[in-house]
Amino acid sequence: MKPTPRRLFSWFLLAIVFLVLLHFALPFGLIPKLAFPNCGPEGWAWLEARFENKQNVIAYLQAHELQYLSGSSLPRLVDIPPDMKITRFDVEIDWQALEQTIEVENRLFYKIYNLTYTHPACMKGQYYTLRVTSFGWASLYGCCGI
Repeated sequence: MKPTPRRLFSWFLLAIVFLVLLHFALPFGLIPKLAFPNCGPEGWAWLEARFENKQNVIAYLQAHELQYLSGSSLPRLVDIPPDMKITRFDVEIDWQALEQTIEVENRLFYKIYNLTYTHPACMKGQYYTLRVTSFGWASLYGCCGI
């Protein structure tokens, strides 16, 4: 039986609706981004926090600064092992300026807070992007190296 143009159009329309719904349901896509030269794989994690605004995101980052912004090891979304020696770079973070750079993306039932920054261990032009949903799902991806 040969498919009719009407049936093909219906399947096409159904596929478009499915992709739109999937886009809203999965804030960072179906699978994490893979490793690339000088880029690690994208890390996903549930955070023990809920974010209602930019100030909540900044408060979380202030409490976890060494994990994301200024630690000597590369940023990560998991807790740092207690036996790992971490030194802070001599970089003072301007928290107000950092808050101003957070972009807010409104979705149907939640928000995504996007922060792009250069880690002190990386060269200029290399950056990390931390994306956090209002319900605590986070993504960290970036490139750093020679």
